[in-house]
Amino acid sequence: MTSPIFISPTGPVQLIGIRFHPGGTTPFFKLPIHELTNQVVELGSFARTLEIKLVSEAAHLPNLNDKVAALQTVLLRMLENSKSDFGLLRVAAKVVESSGMIPINHLAAAAGLSSRQLERRFLAEVGVGPKLLSRILRFQEVFRAVDANKTAWPTIAIDCGYYDQAHLIKDFRQFAHETPAALFAEQNAFTESFTRKRRMSGISNTR
Repeated sequence: MTSPIFISPTGPVQLIGIRFHPGGTTPFFKLPIHELTNQVVELGSFARTLEIKLVSEAAHLPNLNDKVAALQTVLLRMLENSKSDFGLLRVAAKVVESSGMIPINHLAAAAGLSSRQLERRFLAEVGVGPKLLSRILRFQEVFRAVDANKTAWPTIAIDCGYYDQAHLIKDFRQFAHETPAALFAEQNAFTESFTRKRRMSGISNTR
C-alpha cells in the first residue's frame, strides 16, 4: 500500500492477517506483485490453490489460535517445497534493517545488479521499487519515534532520515493524506491497531 485505505467497521468482526516480508510472497504468488499494489482483491482471483488450502485447513476450526496454527502449517509446507532462491528477500531485508536509510546504489552494487535491474526485481517481487520502499519505511519510523515519546517534529524528521520537517510533511501528505499533527490528533484505538501497537516485525505496522 502506498496510500491510505479507509476502513469503517459496521459491527464485530474477526480477522486473521498474513503479512509477508518484502519479497516473501515469491513461493506463494505466481504473478508480478506490482499488479496488486494498492489493490484490494480476492485471494482466489490470483492464487486459487492457496486459497483452497488455507480455507480447507482452517475454516472449520472453532478456536482462533488453532486457525492461525493451521494457516502457518500450510504456508510452511509450501515454503519447504518451494524452489525460490530468496535472493531479493535478503536484499529487501537490508532496506528494512536500515529503516530505509541505505543508499540504493550501495544496495544494487552489493546485489550485483544495476539500479534498473534492481528496480525491476523489486517491482516484480516486492510490489514497489527500492526507493519507494525506503520512503515507506522512513514514514513508519515516525510512528516509532512518537511511541518513544519524541515530540519535537524537527528532531523526529532528522532522526527518521528526512532532510527536514517539510520533507517529512510531504511524505505524510502522500502516504496518509494528512499532516503529522493532524493524523496523530485523530488517532483512536481502532486506527492505532493498524499503525502503532505491538508491531510483529521491523516492517509490520499491524498487530
